[in-house]
Amino acid sequence: MKIVRHVLPDGMPLLVDAVLTDDGDVDRDSIRIHPVFPNGKVGGALFAPPLPTDIEDGDIIDFFTQDDNNHNNDHEPDI
Repeated sequence: MKIVRHVLPDGMPLLVDAVLTDDGDVDRDSIRIHPVFPNGKVGGALFAPPLPTDIEDGDIIDFFTQDDNNHNNDHEPDI
């Protein structure tokens, strides 16, 4: 198990947390999205599971496992 955190993904004022299983899958129930305010403080969870079913597992896995140094992915996740 591994906890993954993205701070300001794509410049958005958000902090996104999730748990990756030992198999590399994202535990959909673990995803939390928090606002980041202009003063740098992080607010309470804005969004927590259940995730909308139209967000595909592949997109979620891509988002949480993307290499921050490699933004030349052929597929950008839609979340």
